[in-house]
Amino acid sequence: MILEVAMLNVRSPMESEFEVAFTKASAIIASLTLSALKGLRFC
Repeated sequence: MILEVAMLNVRSPMESEFEVAFTKASAIIASLTLSALKGLRFC
C-alpha cells in the first residue's frame, strides 16, 4: 500500500472556503474508478 500525504497551509480567512472546496474535491475523487484510490481525509 502506498500512502501519500500533503501538508496544505491555508490562510485563516480562507479556512471555510477551503473546507467547502475540499468536500467537493473529495466527492469528485471518490467517484473515480481507480481501484487503488481510497479517498481524501481532512485532518
